Amino acid sequence: MSLPAVYLLAALAGLALGGCATVVSHYLPLHLRRAWRGRSEQLSLPLRARRRLWPVIGWYLASRAATRQTAAWRTPWPELLLAALFMACIWRFGPGWLAASAMGYCLALVLMAWVDSRSYILPDILTLPLLWAGLLVNLDGVLTPLPHAVLGAVVGYGVLWIFYHVFKWFTGREGMGFGDFKLTAALGAWLGVGELAPLLLLAAVAGLVVGVAGRLRGGPDRPQPFAPFLALAGIMALMWPPHWNGFF
Repeated sequence: MSLPAVYLLAALAGLALGGCATVVSHYLPLHLRRAWRGRSEQLSLPLRARRRLWPVIGWYLASRAATRQTAAWRTPWPELLLAALFMACIWRFGPGWLAASAMGYCLALVLMAWVDSRSYILPDILTLPLLWAGLLVNLDGVLTPLPHAVLGAVVGYGVLWIFYHVFKWFTGREGMGFGDFKLTAALGAWLGVGELAPLLLLAAVAGLVVGVAGRLRGGPDRPQPFAPFLALAGIMALMWPPHWNGFF
């Protein structure tokens, strides 16, 4: 298969899987809350089959038939972002299993960022498979030596766990959720312990900038989800390691 065809196939896969991620990001939190509360919760906004398969088109059609607010959860940005990221994986790693693994990594991070930004939930069903996958990918030291991957998972979880308890002791509030610990552990398993410091620094700075900008615009005082910024830093660290290391 020619390289342009591989790029096209990667883009189409990104669109399709991005559509699945959009659907999951809407229904998974509802399902989890229903299970946690132990009672039925009616799901709204049923999807037709064509919107499940091609949400970019479905979002366009829905936006014509209803208000943008009603169709807001079907925004096409996850599909378009994943199409671009999947092509970037081919550019970074070339066609092969490592590029496919990187696509799965990007898919998981975009999904978790979208879920957390909408519902402030990072369930184990999303974070733990990414962690185990990172350890499996690095069995042969493809991205980082296996000892560095294991240590990255341990340190990634432990650092945020310590920060959580120190912050809670001083303020009486929870600064982040346990899902953030597990996501950081997963990033450490993929990238290695050496990438955690710049990754957390970038995520923290990005979160601070967005939070301050929101307050300056008069936005509501509400918790800031951390997963989108961890996902941003994690994707940058995987895709552009020479520039990443040079920047930090």
